Amino acid sequence: MCKNPKVKAAIDKIAFEKRGYMSIYLEDGRYLAVPIKNYPDLKEIPYRLRDNWTILDGQYFTFLGQSQIFSITEFLNA
Repeated sequence: MCKNPKVKAAIDKIAFEKRGYMSIYLEDGRYLAVPIKNYPDLKEIPYRLRDNWTILDGQYFTFLGQSQIFSITEFLNA
């Protein structure tokens, strides 16, 4: 995969700090609080796997044992 030149944001880390939300921290200091209920694919990820994420090219992420790859653009455009 390669970076999308139209997207300036890069993911720094992902966290599940507040019940029902996923936080996406960006390298420029911003963060997004994403309600999990709005993303059925995220909701299906078991709690025990939610801390096992991997960032791909700064703009995508996935979770251990999951085939779904998420793009930061899905969350920035929401």
